[in-house]
Amino acid sequence: MQEKIWKDPNTNLIWQVEIEDKAYIWDDIQEYVNKLNDENYCGYNRWRVPTLDELQTLITENSYRNFKSQNFVTYITEPLLESMYMETQSFWSSTECEEDNCFAWYVYFYGGSSFYEHKLETNYIRCVTDNN
Repeated sequence: MQEKIWKDPNTNLIWQVEIEDKAYIWDDIQEYVNKLNDENYCGYNRWRVPTLDELQTLITENSYRNFKSQNFVTYITEPLLESMYMETQSFWSSTECEEDNCFAWYVYFYGGSSFYEHKLETNYIRCVTDNN
């Protein structure tokens, strides 16, 4: 059985493991965060979208087979691997692009890289808390 949250021993950040199978435009991600906080998800009410730096801590050097398709690989820390069932493995960060605030950064776990794209594009969300 998959756990709902995971505490990273390296950063002490608490990550959402079970994620919603829905991609969001950047302007709608706060609505999802508010829902988690209103529900007091897993006993925490300070969920947020991770910064780019925080999200990048989940990238690994090792690749794992994706749960959706054996043709896809994932470069994400193993405790979060089971939740990576989507073909597009792109997750929004809360970090906006400095050059143009119409763009925001995301991490693409299929290749283990970070990019920015227009906020009207859709990506998944994996929330984090430090419970402070």
